[in-house]
Amino acid sequence: MTHDELDRLEKLMAIIAIGVSVSLKRGAVSISEAEQLLYSPRTFEVLKSARADKTVLSIIFSGTELENIARLLPDNLEKELTSLSDSAIAFLLSKNEINLCLPKWYEVFLETGR
Repeated sequence: MTHDELDRLEKLMAIIAIGVSVSLKRGAVSISEAEQLLYSPRTFEVLKSARADKTVLSIIFSGTELENIARLLPDNLEKELTSLSDSAIAFLLSKNEINLCLPKWYEVFLETGR
């Protein structure tokens, strides 16, 4: 993976983390869905092996702990979700604007662009 590709991946992960964290906080998605979308040990390991930024790794790792927080310290869940989204926003603000050069992912679902 090139440096530019890693920059794009990190930025995309941060953007997704914000959306997932806010959606969880508002009750629009479950922790199980958040784990399937982003906050999984597999995602963490893939990003770690790609040498992702430590802030991005920390966000993903913390996201893998949400189920435990919800079960053991439910009063802390909203604070943790806010912390995740705040960390992701701070990460994005620290980065220069880049051309994400992403395929139109929605075309796979809508079967357009073929």
